Amino acid sequence: MSFRRKYHSVPLGRDQFYIDVRYTNLRPIGGGSYGVVCSADDTATGRRVAIKKIANVFSDLVDAKCASASPRARARRRRAARRRILREIKLLRHFGSHENIVQVKDIITVPPNTIDFSDVYIVTNLMERARRVLCGKPGTPRTAASTPGRTSTASSRAARR
Repeated sequence: MSFRRKYHSVPLGRDQFYIDVRYTNLRPIGGGSYGVVCSADDTATGRRVAIKKIANVFSDLVDAKCASASPRARARRRRAARRRILREIKLLRHFGSHENIVQVKDIITVPPNTIDFSDVYIVTNLMERARRVLCGKPGTPRTAASTPGRTSTASSRAARR
């Protein structure tokens, strides 16, 4: 039995997400060195998910940063970038059962149904609370009072000494 996904194209700011039709109501939530992240509704499970788009995963990932570099140096940087992306996926899958680490729910490659893909979408569960809420604002120490049920970072270090 062959399973064929159905895809739809969703504009999201300056980006275009080409994803499974089960993901709807996309909203941008951030971006990073590798791509753009949005939240979406998963109609198959009824839950919110995060979708990270890594565009041009095998081609121009680092070329903009090293245009003056030699072709050999650019190729080495592209290989390193691919390894970092693969490492991220492997680590997320390995530690996925931990309560404080997002779980990989789905991986979508575009164009679909080919081994010669250019974009990768990593679908994970959506962390409802922002990192700044969980960890505090930069420069402010975390205390046990601000994080119920947890000891502060400073007191944990002191206890280890």
